Amino acid sequence: MSRKAGNLAKGRGPHRRRGCGLAAAAGLALGVAALPGRRDDAPPNLAGVSIESLQRGQVSSLLEETGLRQRHVLDIAFEEDGTVWLAASDGLYRYDGNGVQRLAEPEGLPSAFVRAVCWTRERQLWVGTDRGAGVYDGRRFDFTRAAGRLAGPSVRRIRETADGALWFCCDRWPDASVHGGLTRLDAQGWTSYTRTNAASLDHTMDLFRDSRGRVFALTQSGLLEKRGEQWFSPLIEAGLEGPGETFWSMAEVPGQGLMANTFTGVFRFDEQRQRWVHLRQSFPTILTVASTREGEFLGIGLGAKDSGAFKRWNGEEFVV
Repeated sequence: MSRKAGNLAKGRGPHRRRGCGLAAAAGLALGVAALPGRRDDAPPNLAGVSIESLQRGQVSSLLEETGLRQRHVLDIAFEEDGTVWLAASDGLYRYDGNGVQRLAEPEGLPSAFVRAVCWTRERQLWVGTDRGAGVYDGRRFDFTRAAGRLAGPSVRRIRETADGALWFCCDRWPDASVHGGLTRLDAQGWTSYTRTNAASLDHTMDLFRDSRGRVFALTQSGLLEKRGEQWFSPLIEAGLEGPGETFWSMAEVPGQGLMANTFTGVFRFDEQRQRWVHLRQSFPTILTVASTREGEFLGIGLGAKDSGAFKRWNGEEFVV
């Protein structure tokens, strides 16, 4: 393995965790910018990043080395040894620092449009496509395990939470005629949540579980919180959320609270006051929110002026 790939795995690059759905690294380690006009934007998740390393320019681009400059890279995951898995618009790519291997239909993928990739604690590689989700055994993909069990066929994200559950976030892109939702796989089996549980789950963008065990679904039309087996909108309950808000990312700094962002602003749950507040912004300002390993909120700028700029939360606003 090359030093560059090893540095990514050890935290000298954009992310130091093993992880599922590390979309941020697709934008940072590879230099692939999210496209705000697309329904399949992959908002970054930088939990664990040192802001000092970003300011010192220790985030490098692997686009040239991997030959992926002309690809849409939608998601990324790391194995413990630094091996990088890249979900792309024309297949799944494996990068070990020495070379790139492309996997597609000949290896058992039902579609070369790979939207999500997740390396789990059990050392399993799960992938999500626009035609289902499956596991790679090192030679071929097996899509039979999840067949008929997912809330929808198009899997946008696969998240592994601290309790060991796998969550499959299904949306209605690129085929708006299909339905979406959220599916959990745990020791008890498969459980799906669809528009019959909450209308906005029909287009689930992502999932977030905080340090207190609260589970949130980020959808195309609102933020939902799971309480028992039911879903509620904490922002509507707080009188803050308007109709049609698409939520792109969510982050937590223990002791300070939570943040979730849309294109109209950032919503913050103040841990001390136990309430949500809406921090409005003029479009476009913050593409995504994240947390650093130093316990700070971080925002990534969007737009001609601030695109790709890392902004630190000073308690009142994001500043460069």
